[in-house]
Amino acid sequence: MGGGFRGADKPELKLQMEYREGDLGPWLDINNAELTIFHMWDDSVVGLAAHDSERHLLSFSNPSNYPPGAFGVRTYVVWNIREGMHEPGQWYLDRSRGKVVYWPKPGEDIHSLEVIAPTTESVIRFSGTNEQPVSDVILRGLHICATTTPLVKGGWAAGAFQGAVEIGHVERCSLRDLVIKAVGGQAIRIADSKSISVSNCEIGNIGAGGIYDSRGQENEIINNRIREYGVIYPSAIGIRISGSGQQQPETSRDNVISHNDVSGGSYVGIQFDGWRNRFENNVVSDVMRVLNDGGAFYGSGKENVIRSNVVRNIPSGKSAHAYYIDELGHQILVEKNLSVGCEWPLHVHMASDGFIRNNVFLSDGVAKLTFPRSRGFVMERNVVMAQGAISVMNPDGVTRWQNNLFFSRSGEYHEVPDNVTKADPLITEATRGRYRFLRGSPAPNLGIEPLDLDQAGARGTSPKNSNQQ
Repeated sequence: MGGGFRGADKPELKLQMEYREGDLGPWLDINNAELTIFHMWDDSVVGLAAHDSERHLLSFSNPSNYPPGAFGVRTYVVWNIREGMHEPGQWYLDRSRGKVVYWPKPGEDIHSLEVIAPTTESVIRFSGTNEQPVSDVILRGLHICATTTPLVKGGWAAGAFQGAVEIGHVERCSLRDLVIKAVGGQAIRIADSKSISVSNCEIGNIGAGGIYDSRGQENEIINNRIREYGVIYPSAIGIRISGSGQQQPETSRDNVISHNDVSGGSYVGIQFDGWRNRFENNVVSDVMRVLNDGGAFYGSGKENVIRSNVVRNIPSGKSAHAYYIDELGHQILVEKNLSVGCEWPLHVHMASDGFIRNNVFLSDGVAKLTFPRSRGFVMERNVVMAQGAISVMNPDGVTRWQNNLFFSRSGEYHEVPDNVTKADPLITEATRGRYRFLRGSPAPNLGIEPLDLDQAGARGTSPKNSNQQ
């Protein structure tokens, strides 16, 4: 089994897996079983072609994205077997007998239950061309559920799967007040489209991602609620903005992603990419629950703006961050944001010439700010407050440290530049998202502005609630 990327170019390593003795046995039905194989920032769902129980070797019916065991991750889950049923309400598809097997909950009559079996990957599809785009369509007030996905590797971000609402080559289209739940792939997937508005949608219990927009221009994703995504494919993302590659960020440009609530995710909350896109007044919480090497906000691109967002409850003890700028990110602005309950609030990797300005990072444990293989960043007027140690990795990735205020209650600082002020910021408890400084705080003298984040997140009544009134 390959470790890291070693052996990733050998197809045979992506078609088999040796498991630990005692994990599985001759009872495993390869006609039914499916596996999720976890990688560091990715996953693969595979079927089984053969099982050698004496050698503890599984052969796959479709290749995994990376060899099992790559990156030192040796975790997998077996799905869709009778042995996995432990409590009422669970089911599996018995392909060998051509039946769906269900364990009824107390009080349920199996003969009167309604069973919905998805047969399509997309419920609604708008498909134009470059020469003849679909235009001027409004989709409003629909409830959409029950889509399926093929048994293939989803790739990073589970990007191979379609949306319950699938849009390609469309202009001036509005998606409003949609409720999308219990779908296998993405909720909404948009590609190569312009002047699209997605607003006031309720999205939850999603197999893959929430709202994906690739190579979009002048689109708006505003005031949506996305909860519990990545249920089947954990590398999925809540809101994803992507271009056609790091060398052509302009293919996704001038989009606005604001006032969204994203929570309960297995991986990244919001991905930023492209050119001159704005990510403002969003709330991201309880994400990065399964995979590593990501964050509440993660991405790259050029001249993107990450402003006035709130991040809460990112798990500790793993490579999970609040704000993460990755390879070739250039001139990205991270300004007036908050993170609470995250021990690794800022990670900048192989990026250049960005601005980290007037943010507040609060941690109940340690706090880490890291800039590996980065250069030319400006770090000014930020507050970092932690109960434990505050550490900086590669502080030389920052060209200018100016008027920053760090406070470790344990008094531990590692590689923090000498010109950073180390003192209690005397920051108040948040009242309606407003963070103020008490009299005597050194923050105002450093030019650090208080944060007003009471307007962050989705506003108004969700479609679900409006239908009940």
